[in-house]
Amino acid sequence: MQRLALAFFLLAPVSPVLAAQEATTPTGVYVTDPAHTSLTWKISHFGLSNYTARFTGVEARLD
Repeated sequence: MQRLALAFFLLAPVSPVLAAQEATTPTGVYVTDPAHTSLTWKISHFGLSNYTARFTGVEARLD
């Protein structure tokens, strides 16, 4: 029953209210704040443990 509910949720059409909100998103240039931005990733080591790395000082820009 849980899978059916999840499938319905994922396949349900987007409501007109959400679609209208996306259309009103302000355009422009978005830039990350380097003091509050980091990139973290993890890779499995044969399923026994995980190696984790974190890069700080990441800069990103979205036009």
